Amino acid sequence: MAERAQRVLTIRPDQWVFHEDPNVDLAAASLARIAEAAGGVTDLFCSPIGRYTIRVDNEAERYPAAMQIAMAGYPNGLWDEHNNLPLLRRGVTASHPGVDFDGRPEIAVDIASYPGSSGSPIWFHDRQYFGSAVRFLGVLYAGPTIDEDGRQLIQPIASELGPDFQRHSPMLHLGYAIKARRVLEIANQLGRAVA
Repeated sequence: MAERAQRVLTIRPDQWVFHEDPNVDLAAASLARIAEAAGGVTDLFCSPIGRYTIRVDNEAERYPAAMQIAMAGYPNGLWDEHNNLPLLRRGVTASHPGVDFDGRPEIAVDIASYPGSSGSPIWFHDRQYFGSAVRFLGVLYAGPTIDEDGRQLIQPIASELGPDFQRHSPMLHLGYAIKARRVLEIANQLGRAVA
């Protein structure tokens, strides 16, 4: 079997668009511009999240409170290196998807969320409710931990294990996700930025 050639694409700081609300931890980059900057790479694999999977109407108000979810990411830096694929995790919603958790456009999820999971997309994965349809829920960005004094902290979930990672802070296997409607907002910003 032939070895797969691995490429690393570096995204320059000027290629990122940050959400216009500084309280929303989201950034986006244009794949077309990244491929162009990488010398015209044409075989990038991506699985786009279509706008049709994001419901901005009141559909979520009719969902049950606890629904199965799936998340794709790199927990603790683990991935399928040979096939260049992320790992999938499953869990359930921990807050009702039809309301804004703690007054913010977020949802709490009951899923193991480790460093490397930041930016992971989360989908509803409840086949009994949706059948074959898929709904994009949002993007994981933070989760509660407990410090050495027993205090609960809300920590951004690092995109990698860096020097600031608190190894003594146990994760509670809960996460906070920015709702999909905020992803639509940054997608519109990105469209304006690259137009």
